[in-house]
Amino acid sequence: MYANLNAPIRLTVGLMDRLKARPEAVIVNVTSGLAIAPAARQPVYCATKAGLRFYSLAIREQLKDTNVSVIEALPPVVDTQMNDGNPMKKMPPEDCARQIVEAIEKGRNEANIGMTRALRVAESISPALARSVTLRF
Repeated sequence: MYANLNAPIRLTVGLMDRLKARPEAVIVNVTSGLAIAPAARQPVYCATKAGLRFYSLAIREQLKDTNVSVIEALPPVVDTQMNDGNPMKKMPPEDCARQIVEAIEKGRNEANIGMTRALRVAESISPALARSVTLRF
């Protein structure tokens, strides 16, 4: 709970004055496709990522007339230490990072990365369908 939700919020609040003092600044919050469609095997993880998703949406609105932009990165399963032993196909971290940087450069509000793009499409058509797919994982 602390690493996924409290720490990013506290860091953002603590740095806000410095960010606003810069000519431009970007806050990148890393959530997950599981923030929009949860998996039954990871309810706390999903809840923290959903919380950070909604924090990102709200803080983006608060900062809309400032020089600070907020991007939410929604990666799929990435090949990190956290996912050691996870049998799912994993994205190389370099590919994930590249797509986040690309979203920053293009001024996007979201970086839907890898398979999360398909999940976002499914969620836009039918949130219930997207949930039914991810809840089984």
